[in-house]
Amino acid sequence: MNEVYVKRRSWIIMLLAFFVLFSCRKDEEKSYEYYVSSSQVASYSETNIEAVIDFAALSFPEAAGLKSLINDGVKVYKIVYRTTVDGSPVDASGLLSVPETPGDYPVLSFQNGTNTVNADSPSEDPGSFMYQLVEYIAGMGFAVFIPDYPGFGSSAGIPHPYLIKEPTVDAIVNMFRAVNEAEEEFRGVSFRNEYYLI
Repeated sequence: MNEVYVKRRSWIIMLLAFFVLFSCRKDEEKSYEYYVSSSQVASYSETNIEAVIDFAALSFPEAAGLKSLINDGVKVYKIVYRTTVDGSPVDASGLLSVPETPGDYPVLSFQNGTNTVNADSPSEDPGSFMYQLVEYIAGMGFAVFIPDYPGFGSSAGIPHPYLIKEPTVDAIVNMFRAVNEAEEEFRGVSFRNEYYLI
């Protein structure tokens, strides 16, 4: 009888320990209003960026002057965040390109031109030469945001509200909010309250 009591007691103690650990982990998880997730999709060394600039300078000689402005490598993340379209919540996406060196950086947002194919959106094709050139700006000491816009990337299931101000601006602003509220996800990189638009 004593042996059965000891076994039951051991099981009860293990179950209690499990519930305590499980509940502690749940409390430690952060809850964000805008940020959903991020994953690193590319990285470029300073040497790699300079080599691409050298190649671009063969066709566009003025590009050679950019090489002296590069002073760091770059990490590129796909960001998923919450925004709204026509009053409905939507998970949107985009790219965030940051310098490899931790620090506090100004924010530059690139609003890409007309796109009609989801596969060509920034977060779906971060290796596109056009997007790479924008991503490299992070090597000059900026945090570079490239939103997909609603209807592309993570929100490809909805129609793209072409050139409608509210959902386009909301997507850009809410990407800023998402990344700012989840700065610790980007390993020592923080975002200065200094914004530039391209």
